[in-house]
Amino acid sequence: LPPNVPDRSQRPDEPAFWSGWAIDRQSQGAWIEGQTLLCWIGTADDLRVSSLIPQTEIELVPDDAEATVRFLSRPEDAASCVLESVDETPAVAVDRELVINHFVAMSVTEPGRPAETLFQAKIRPVAADFQDLAPLYATGSASLRTRPRSLAERMWRIICHTFSFEL
Repeated sequence: LPPNVPDRSQRPDEPAFWSGWAIDRQSQGAWIEGQTLLCWIGTADDLRVSSLIPQTEIELVPDDAEATVRFLSRPEDAASCVLESVDETPAVAVDRELVINHFVAMSVTEPGRPAETLFQAKIRPVAADFQDLAPLYATGSASLRTRPRSLAERMWRIICHTFSFEL
């Protein structure tokens, strides 16, 4: 069952939303808000964390990159993770949680597709108690550590991404 939802004060003209547990007697006939998790079937081993990496930054990410993950629901806590793999093909669809929370810009011409080319990365949590950190389908951000770059490398990268050269 999802966590206990506290009672919210409501005006008489508003519809009643559930509070307490979803299956409590006082919650019968109440409205359930969108994105409300009623049931989850699975084990702790089913936990998956993924991140989307823009094509312009994919070259900077090493195969064994360490990551720090922060969730919107608990921004004060950070979780240590390790990059497992990065898909070789661009993501054609994006999880709706990322779209709803405006993490990913969507294409105007092709509905349901991201506006920029993104690659999905699978991230493995290091800590065993990771599932206690965030609820299911939680969104947040991941910071992947890359190797240090010299100023010349950074300038060359900016020039290559800004200008087109023909020889």
